[in-house]
Amino acid sequence: MKIYDKINITLDLNIPGEALAIGFFEIHLGHKHIINKMRKTNNNYSILTFSSNLKNSPLILTKYEKEKMLNSLGIKSLFIIDFNQKK
Repeated sequence: MKIYDKINITLDLNIPGEALAIGFFEIHLGHKHIINKMRKTNNNYSILTFSSNLKNSPLILTKYEKEKMLNSLGIKSLFIIDFNQKK
C-alpha cells in the first residue's frame, strides 16, 4: 500500500485507482462494508482520510494502527490529510 501523508490539498490530486472512499475511517463495521464493496467492484481502490478529527475527540486508532488496518484490508493507496485548528 502506498501512503501519501504530505498532501497539499490546493493541488489537483492525481489519485491512482478506480474508486476512492473519503472519510475519517476509524474502521468500524460500516467502514469495512464500504471497503469490501470497493474491493468486489474494483481492482484499484484508495482511501483519503484525515490524521485528526475536527472535534478533537479521542482517537480509537493511532495513525500507525489505522495504516496497518487499512493495509490489511487491501487498500492500494492511502492519502492522509492533516487537519489542524490553525487559522
